[in-house]
Amino acid sequence: MQDVRWGQPVTFGLKGSARQAAPIALDFTESNASWTTDHFCGLDVRLPLAQREIVARFSLSPYLYKNQVLKQDLWIFMNGLLVGYSSLSGVTEISFAVPKAVLAARDVQLRFTIPTAAQPKALGVSADERRLGVLLQEVTFATS
Repeated sequence: MQDVRWGQPVTFGLKGSARQAAPIALDFTESNASWTTDHFCGLDVRLPLAQREIVARFSLSPYLYKNQVLKQDLWIFMNGLLVGYSSLSGVTEISFAVPKAVLAARDVQLRFTIPTAAQPKALGVSADERRLGVLLQEVTFATS
């Protein structure tokens, strides 16, 4: 579990701080970002006590391939509650308000469900057998 301050980005990639966040199905071989490698993935963070509304921001890119993978559907859960959904077709930053009920506990299980994650090998692109969904660059939690 990684302790995170308000406004401090959780980073990904070779030297990313997310390596300390009990990652599930995340690949850390890229320099500044991490691919999700299955339909279900995530990490665990410990946030400060919330006194105000919280906003979660995600910088990411979907795995797309020509006319075969045109978008990635991303469902975001925190402590088991659905807090966000986005259909991604390009590099983007998404943000949403986090319900206070989610932050009753400072320990947060952040989970991603990506039912459209695709295997490059199955697409005939490469020998890569991972199920790629999104390339995560940063996740930031901030007070509003």
